[in-house]
Amino acid sequence: GRYFMGIGRWMCQFTPFREGIHPKKCIRGWKQARLNGARLSRTVWPMKLTAFAAALLAPIALVSAGAEEEEKPKSPAAGEAFEVAGHKFVAPGGWEKQTPSSSMRKAQFKIGGSEMVVFYFGKGQGGGTEANVSRWLGQFEEPREQLGAKSETADVGGGKAKVTTVSATGTFLSGPPFGKKVPKPGFALRGAIIECENGPIFMKLTGPEAQVGEQSKAFDKLVRSAFE
Repeated sequence: GRYFMGIGRWMCQFTPFREGIHPKKCIRGWKQARLNGARLSRTVWPMKLTAFAAALLAPIALVSAGAEEEEKPKSPAAGEAFEVAGHKFVAPGGWEKQTPSSSMRKAQFKIGGSEMVVFYFGKGQGGGTEANVSRWLGQFEEPREQLGAKSETADVGGGKAKVTTVSATGTFLSGPPFGKKVPKPGFALRGAIIECENGPIFMKLTGPEAQVGEQSKAFDKLVRSAFE
């Protein structure tokens, strides 16, 4: 206190007589300024500290937001169209179009843990309908009688094509035709054989039973989309 009093008196030696202010008033003014300064510092310092903390944390928040943005899965393709044997089909929204894993596949889609593939071998190629239905059901470990297999045939597009759909549930043997098979219990199949002018088109959806069941109507709509 004595230190600041001394400074006040020293300053008053120059200013009071020039400005007409009594030295005692200068000292009282100096004391009040000190008091006000203390009060102001108690208010301004926390504000400065808060602003400093906000500036320090802002880059961290931006990095976190960027990480969350990167972790978001890419949106799957919606309503992807593809052409097979001169017919244009439109896949349901939410089916992710993929690059076919073999030359025999004309189109390939991923739906969660399920897969839908399209085969076309040309006019008069690929075998008969009943032979292909039997081959698909033979891709399960259980005999046909235990798969709850169902098949039905109907004309579509005013007789432009004939569609045979087949469904089954069991332990699906996944793998290439002549390679090692991986048994997948609780899997289901929903397939369609489209007999049309340029040759049969084969579509097959396989995956966990619940997923295939949920996508069955969407699959059937896909099959008929080229003839509506």
